[in-house]
Amino acid sequence: MNYMLRSSPSVCHDSRQSGQIAVVILLVVAVMATLGLSQISQTTEDLFISSQREEATRVFNAAESGVEEALSDEGNFTNDSVTIDEFAHDDSVVNVDITSENNLQTTVAQGETATVDVSTLNNDAVRIYWSSQATGCNAASLMLAFYSREGLNPNIRYQFVRPNNCTTSSSPRDGDEFAPSVEGSNGYNYRHDITVSASDRLIRITPLYFSTDLLVEGAIVPQAHLVRSTAQTDVPDEADRTIEQIIQVQRTLPAAPSYMNYVLYTNGSISQSE
Repeated sequence: MNYMLRSSPSVCHDSRQSGQIAVVILLVVAVMATLGLSQISQTTEDLFISSQREEATRVFNAAESGVEEALSDEGNFTNDSVTIDEFAHDDSVVNVDITSENNLQTTVAQGETATVDVSTLNNDAVRIYWSSQATGCNAASLMLAFYSREGLNPNIRYQFVRPNNCTTSSSPRDGDEFAPSVEGSNGYNYRHDITVSASDRLIRITPLYFSTDLLVEGAIVPQAHLVRSTAQTDVPDEADRTIEQIIQVQRTLPAAPSYMNYVLYTNGSISQSE
């Protein structure tokens, strides 16, 4: 009697199937582990960024407190330079430096006014530059109000100046009383030169039609003060790193509202005639 041995295909099939399942399980575990690690890494990074932003905001607020400290005391703006004693605010160290600027460089909105102190000048020249961007009839004209005093008699006189390439023929906005400017420099398109008399105390500059940036040179006394507040703190758990925030603001001379340009001055009483 002859016997034949046969292999069992079901056993081999089960072995291969088990191996495939194991590979799939390993792949799934690997993918899930990768996703989990990625999520943990992203969460850690988000927490770090959030912490950094919170610290930066806190230090920025400390720098703001330095500006507020400087502006709260008028005496800080009576000298050429002032350094406020270092102080702490919300775990930050704040330093504030105040420096004077004899040239006035600022931006003035249409209808608003910049004030220039000329009380120490005597027949000296002052130069006004304006409009670094706009040109022609798209640039502002200027109204200059000169406030002076002869003895007890106050006086106010006006000058009007327009961009030299915005003529009355090209635009009806400016009348004949507007003098043309000359070509500017220092990054500005227009310039107007004036001579300040000994009786002049201040000049109020009002842009007409458009807002404008301007630069005033020649006034000897400080026309503005630059306040620079620096706040610094150490980064938690990182002794070799610090966060620093700097705020810089310009404080110009206190000025009366623009409507004061049209106030009537008198030493006596004003009576209404019928």
